[in-house]
Amino acid sequence: MALVLAAVLLALMNQKDGYGKSLNTFAGRYIAYGTKFYNCDQTQLPTSDKPTWNWYLRFTHHFNPLKPEELQRFDGNVTGLEEVNDNCWTRVVVDARSNNQWKENAFVFNFPGGACSAAYQHTKCFQALTGKLLSKGKTCVLNPGVSILSDTPMDWSFPYFPIMPYGEWRFRLSYGPPGQKRASGCHIAEAVTIPKS
Repeated sequence: MALVLAAVLLALMNQKDGYGKSLNTFAGRYIAYGTKFYNCDQTQLPTSDKPTWNWYLRFTHHFNPLKPEELQRFDGNVTGLEEVNDNCWTRVVVDARSNNQWKENAFVFNFPGGACSAAYQHTKCFQALTGKLLSKGKTCVLNPGVSILSDTPMDWSFPYFPIMPYGEWRFRLSYGPPGQKRASGCHIAEAVTIPKS
């Protein structure tokens, strides 16, 4: 009996054609979608100064797992009171979700200068979020004002990071004027990465 069971298990494990394809459960090409978007609270800021940039986003079209290539859509606004340019610094801290809690600082990216260009190059959604506030000429400048989003599609892909581990992530983006610790803005996006088929 044990020999028959071993033969059946061996045959099942060595099948070349299965009913479905196997998924890499660690990392690979991915689709990212957002689950929550909010501004940092006072305890997450480098100083006690109030940020001059805020975002207020809400979903008008949630992620549909049956149509994973369809982009999420948002309403809301991005509001800024001061200019952000390539002289500014930016810092991205990515926390990973594991065992029902956030593991902080899974990835940390510091850009001592070039905040506007870094956001423009590394995220496809930056132009959609900032709209008419972004002026991209010889230098990248994010002008003060309000960018209104109305059923705006967002592409949450990162061209310089084509492969990511799959799972739940919390991205904390902060940026500020050169030579100062004060953050002009601090925003948090909670997201999920799933395998791209």
